[in-house]
Amino acid sequence: MILFVGPVHGHEVEGLTGLVNLITIMDTGKDLQGKEQTELQELGRRCRLLIIPAGNPDGIARLEPQSLHAMGIEDLRFWGQGTWSDDTFCGWPESKRQHPMVGDNVGFLGCYFNDAGINPMHDEFFSPMGPEAPAILKVAKEEGPDLAVSLHSHESKPALLRPAYVTTEKQEDIRQLAVAYYAILQERRLPHGALFDPRAESGTYPSPFNLTSAIYHVSGASSFTFECPHGLSTDRACKVKFEEILDIQLALYEAMMQHALAKKG
Repeated sequence: MILFVGPVHGHEVEGLTGLVNLITIMDTGKDLQGKEQTELQELGRRCRLLIIPAGNPDGIARLEPQSLHAMGIEDLRFWGQGTWSDDTFCGWPESKRQHPMVGDNVGFLGCYFNDAGINPMHDEFFSPMGPEAPAILKVAKEEGPDLAVSLHSHESKPALLRPAYVTTEKQEDIRQLAVAYYAILQERRLPHGALFDPRAESGTYPSPFNLTSAIYHVSGASSFTFECPHGLSTDRACKVKFEEILDIQLALYEAMMQHALAKKG
């Protein structure tokens, strides 16, 4: 069983696009471009797929452009993290230091947040402030998926991130998935990031306990965060076309299904 969690950051629409295409593929055998995807459909039929297309409907509704493709880093900062009341960008990590993002010092509320200023990726999981994270965790708790992904987007190459506050065995499981996924991308001449190294939490600035961590703790799933490129115009950005973004998403779903099925024998 695989759980797909669509964007909890409303400007990161690449995962939403991928999941809507996956739903169409499972129904028709074709993606929304009309391209045959029968092999992915057959893989999906051998799995139980739980799909939450949008993890933050408020944030997605706040996004005015259809995507950030071919835009700049200032566009990413504005639509993602928003602005303070003096029109300066909230930026990172300041946008995560104030939670919820409400008050006289807040200007434009970025798409990271729901309408109450809650970032579902970093809600207070032991005493939730917003409805989105509890709803996602309820699905994970009741269904008990084997594998789960929270779909995000960033400036760089496609990357599976190290899950924090989970066992090193679970981290190694996700690393093996990353090896297989990056091999698929390499074969299809698509970009990919570097492999992470499993490790325990430590240091002055340890990784945050986030929604991905919480999914593991309520369900036991091998849970991870995936970052897809937006296709920004900046010099250091991973340059991808719209079609390549969809290919990157669908290749991830394919690798996840193969990984889950292989573990079931």
